[in-house]
Amino acid sequence: PRGKYRLSCGVCPATLFALARTPRACPAARGQPLSASPAVTAQDLSPLDAQLKFSAILPDFEDCLHRMDRASAAVSDGWQRVVYGEDPRQWIETRDGTGPADTVVLFFHGGYWRALDAISHRFVQPGLAGLGAHYANAEYRLMPIRRMADLAADAAGAARAALAGTGATKIVLAGHSAGAHLALSALRDPLVRTAATGVVCISGVYDLAPLTRSFLQEELALTAREVADHSLGRVSWDIPLLILVGAEETELFRKQAKNLAGASQNASYGEASRRHHMNVLFDLQSPSTPLAQSILGWATGGVFPETVESSADDPPT
Repeated sequence: PRGKYRLSCGVCPATLFALARTPRACPAARGQPLSASPAVTAQDLSPLDAQLKFSAILPDFEDCLHRMDRASAAVSDGWQRVVYGEDPRQWIETRDGTGPADTVVLFFHGGYWRALDAISHRFVQPGLAGLGAHYANAEYRLMPIRRMADLAADAAGAARAALAGTGATKIVLAGHSAGAHLALSALRDPLVRTAATGVVCISGVYDLAPLTRSFLQEELALTAREVADHSLGRVSWDIPLLILVGAEETELFRKQAKNLAGASQNASYGEASRRHHMNVLFDLQSPSTPLAQSILGWATGGVFPETVESSADDPPT
């Protein structure tokens, strides 16, 4: 579902898959228990889960999900869907951008590879539209029904579809959380790698090993092979990377971002002030915010600042 982070609750895999394709309706898929038992709080979590389980550690978690829906509804027109596979989730949707005519921007949503959807992330399009004349919003299959290799293949397939469907010869990849990981994963496709001019990684997860010791392992069932094959945080990428986190992000995410920046040959690192994992994207609702302007400046050869001021104390809705 679009809502989140607790899927392992005795629900059968077929039901989980159906929920992942429909609006938020199941309490268990929204970080809430099915019964009337008390909700999990940050005090109940292991130290690692306290870095990862945002439904428990962020008081405004649910509000952020509702904000995403409302903001995305405001940019619901003008999208054209392009299918890149047979599964109902294998599609992208495209919309006009305002940047270079030969470039498409492709965005991957987050959700720890097993939740959320592209439609509820339409709201970031205005802030990234200046990177290309074309903008694409990617949907992909979800774990645990599909495996990490399937999602990586979807990332490449979505990127190929974005290039072919728009006629662009260049692509800027972008993503948030698990979507940042998938944006990097798409670079392993030779055609995508050749066309890519940069990747915008926002509050991403790049090293999968810690997840196997967290609540997510029950849901994702990551194998040792998947961790080895799909951990990207120590890869030395030569393509320009913009690695961004919220200044109020948990330490695990900030450490992973800094490790990726340190390993890469051409990386810029920055933090968005007063932003955490769930509200860091809200400053992309407009092309005129400091964050949107800083990303555009980086894409055109400028230096990304170490700290970007948020557009307002309360993110716009």
